Amino acid sequence: MILELEVEPTLNSSYSSDSLCFAVQTTRPPPTTTWAVVLLELQFVVTSIGFLANLLTLLGLVLNCKIFNNITLILLRHQSFVDMMVCLLASLMKYVPAYDTSSDVIDAIICLGWTYQGFYWWFVKVSFCNLVCFTVERYQAVCHPFKHHNLRPRHAYIAIGLSYFIGLLIDLCYLALDFTHCTGIDLLTPRARDNYKIFLMVLHCSNYVFPYAAVVALYCQIVREFRTRQQDPRLGASQLIDRAKKDLTKSAIAITTIFVICTAYDFFTFVLSLGGVFTYTYNTPTQLIGVLLIGFNSCANPVVYFILMPAYRNMFRCRKKVTTNNHNSHSVAITTLSSNVSARG
Repeated sequence: MILELEVEPTLNSSYSSDSLCFAVQTTRPPPTTTWAVVLLELQFVVTSIGFLANLLTLLGLVLNCKIFNNITLILLRHQSFVDMMVCLLASLMKYVPAYDTSSDVIDAIICLGWTYQGFYWWFVKVSFCNLVCFTVERYQAVCHPFKHHNLRPRHAYIAIGLSYFIGLLIDLCYLALDFTHCTGIDLLTPRARDNYKIFLMVLHCSNYVFPYAAVVALYCQIVREFRTRQQDPRLGASQLIDRAKKDLTKSAIAITTIFVICTAYDFFTFVLSLGGVFTYTYNTPTQLIGVLLIGFNSCANPVVYFILMPAYRNMFRCRKKVTTNNHNSHSVAITTLSSNVSARG
């Protein structure tokens, strides 16, 4: 999400039909209060830790390629990569300024993507989309194991590609709000701007509320399926695979819950700013708290993996033993579950 930020642009807003002549603002306003300075420093610490933790997780998932099935492994690797990028961009935004080039168009892109955090919020949206994909994958694995067994890596890569496309498309919808700040050229009339804010409010609500509702509904189905299996004695032999799925699913639920809590602040503050309740200003405590919460979310994922997933902890111990046992257990469990489900039917 590219935010509407209150800054005083020092721009040359002259425009000619022959060329686009404007001076792009690439500087950010300084922190407004002492609390803002403290939040900036805390944000850098949190996101730096998150970057290192996600990098370690990504390396572990690459080196231990048989500890999860292919689809799960692809989505977990991508989640670690995206969270690593979110932490990296949040850390760099504190110290790396945007640079002026000889091209007005390139300067405008840098301004929108870096000064006004377009690149950062793009990866945040991709992270959200990946969590939704991971939720769907968990639902298929628990509630429809045979359909999940038929999934191929290409399906995961298609979902990841769509995540980047959807995230970019949503980011572009916020473009007109910050284009004026970067170029000095107002694309909208006052009435069109009011209608555009209403459109953005609907888009923003849809961008958060619908995925939240879908994720909650799917995890409710997953929990109910686990309870059904526990109450059916004929499915007792499938406890091995259920235990493994529960560990991974509990981690997915915890990660999604943390994500919802951390992004809910940004959701409400942006909607209220569009409604004119207050002004969303860059480098104020109000804005920095949202960035800090999202950085905390990306930092928390490896911690959740470590606490709730024994397979993740074993990944950093004895690689050969763990991967072999896990692979054999998975094969035996699939066979046992297939027999039980057939008998149940």
